[in-house]
Amino acid sequence: MSAVLGLSGYFHDSAAALVIDGQLVAAAQEERFSRRKNDASFPIRATRWCLESAGLSLGDLTTVVWHEKPLLKLERVLLTSLRTWPRSSTTFRRSMVSMFGDKLWVKSHIVEQLGVDSSIVRFSDHHASHAAAAYLCGPFEDAAVLCLDGVGEWATTSRWKASDGALEPLGEQHFPHSLGLLYSVFTAFLGFRVNEGEYKVMGLAAFGEPRFGEEIAKVFRLHDDGSFELDMDYFCFHREPDRSYTSKLEELFGPPRAPGAPLEQVHKDIAASIQRACEETMLKLAARLHQETGASSLCLAGGVALNSVGIGRLLRESPFDDVFVQPAAGDAGSAVGAALLAAGAPRTAIARPGWGQSIDADSAGAYLRDGGIAHTDHGDGIAAEVARRLSEGQVVGWMQGAFELGPRALGHRSILCDPRKPEDKDRLNNKVKFREPFRPFAPSVLAEASPDLFELPSGGAWTRRFMTSCAPVKSDDIAAATHVDGTARLQEVHADTQPLYAELLREFGERTGVPCLVNTSFNLAGEPIVNTPADGYGTFLRCGMDALAIGPYLVTRD
Repeated sequence: MSAVLGLSGYFHDSAAALVIDGQLVAAAQEERFSRRKNDASFPIRATRWCLESAGLSLGDLTTVVWHEKPLLKLERVLLTSLRTWPRSSTTFRRSMVSMFGDKLWVKSHIVEQLGVDSSIVRFSDHHASHAAAAYLCGPFEDAAVLCLDGVGEWATTSRWKASDGALEPLGEQHFPHSLGLLYSVFTAFLGFRVNEGEYKVMGLAAFGEPRFGEEIAKVFRLHDDGSFELDMDYFCFHREPDRSYTSKLEELFGPPRAPGAPLEQVHKDIAASIQRACEETMLKLAARLHQETGASSLCLAGGVALNSVGIGRLLRESPFDDVFVQPAAGDAGSAVGAALLAAGAPRTAIARPGWGQSIDADSAGAYLRDGGIAHTDHGDGIAAEVARRLSEGQVVGWMQGAFELGPRALGHRSILCDPRKPEDKDRLNNKVKFREPFRPFAPSVLAEASPDLFELPSGGAWTRRFMTSCAPVKSDDIAAATHVDGTARLQEVHADTQPLYAELLREFGERTGVPCLVNTSFNLAGEPIVNTPADGYGTFLRCGMDALAIGPYLVTRD
């Protein structure tokens, strides 16, 4: 038996993935167990769960692979610091403390934490891990692959040709010229937290006009072939630890927004402008890849690939017929890719969203009984009961099956409500999620009913399966799930992979005529998505949900 453990960590989205005999069997982010959002620590809890779920021990592992190469990262830090010395002296000192404290000695940490022999430890290239996670988990035998993120070892963008289960590198762009870091700089400029607030910038962009195009072009030079350069006079993320942009950027765009300060129209217009630049870059890179590969399908990974508005434009405007985005496109997914590469795994499309710890009816019932928590057991009728409550205007927490890998809740750890009432959007933001009022919510819809509610491109079914693309809404019946620009980041639900969630949508549709629900992740602002019944019940008590479904059990406010 071959048992390969893939790991990512020490920057953000620590995760573990287990591949047995070439098949992915489990994958989970550390944050779901530690309860620290974007936990970057060594993924020991996720590792233990992956092994336990497969009935294996650490001694059964044949390979442990880290998702990137620490020595090449050190090379980048050293050379970048030398090139910008002495202005980089503070960054250099902090980087050295960080690298020599944890990030450089990954092999020793793996051996120490897991107790495995050092001879089975391997390292994968960061972008190769991303590319493998996109292609080997995707539905296309032949495809072009595009990886876009902040930075790996050196690469910030990479292009690949994939065929017959193999990946061929075509080219890459190197640090400090990075589309992901550019977007993060403007995330910070607009007063949001980097590596968390990029979604907010994308959502805010719909409220603005991209009137800062000329200013963006001064700091970010985009060429017809998709290559680009940042004018580093405007940026200092490569040499300063606590600041990512210089005073020249402030002179060009005005004063930055302080975190928590009111959002003004200028901030919305800046967000729209950097979002437009991101989309145009994605389109140019896609056109280049199509010319280089002749492929009809495109796979994407890396944090930038989670820009669902950009993916929507790729589906509508790029020369590719179809697109797949790895659902865990960030570093959590790179643990999957590293494991698949090390295992020599064949390409196997992932059709289901849940790869993490499952809700077990027996243990859930025991938790509720032992805690003296009043509940009712609806057995096989839980979907019908929840559909009834949702149709009456209630907001319900929904915990079923294995939790999802990646940032999207796809009907396993979700907060659900009726999509027909536009005022429910404000209710969810203000009283349930406790987050900014401009942020949109996504709809889950029965796959067969999707064409009735959305304007769908000819391709993209696999992006809609995992909620990784946006499409225009053509129905007035889902106002609470429609963003200000008339689009939605939809999830199409298939009965063969999510039978209970499909049953819930079907029951709701029979009651309302709309087989669609608002679906947002089951967490409060600043917290990771819930995992266990205890996580879910604790969150339920601290927000304005009306009911909580855990397996077949229902807990209500009354």
